[in-house]
Amino acid sequence: MQTDHKSVYIITEHTKAILASRSAYYRATVLEGKHEIHSIYTPEMILDHSCILYGSTLSGRRKAIREYYGITSKIPFMIDAKKSHLYASYQFNQTQRLCLAFFLSNRFL
Repeated sequence: MQTDHKSVYIITEHTKAILASRSAYYRATVLEGKHEIHSIYTPEMILDHSCILYGSTLSGRRKAIREYYGITSKIPFMIDAKKSHLYASYQFNQTQRLCLAFFLSNRFL
């Protein structure tokens, strides 16, 4: 499936979480500040798209952290490696169709 890159949500320092949606149309709910943004793209597609915009892929970021630190589950990774201010932890449960992505900006560290 090709994505219209202009319509895919881009993760920023204001993004708090991306949750899988149970809607028949929307596939994700993005929590940004006090707002909820609904997206037709899956949380994984949003994560991958944002990683690509910042210079890598979701699988590339996760592989680098896994190999460098030896972490094999609940792998945290940087979305934007150049600014080093967007970190995510991504969990997906295939049987329950549950997907959670939480973000932390270094301005909170």
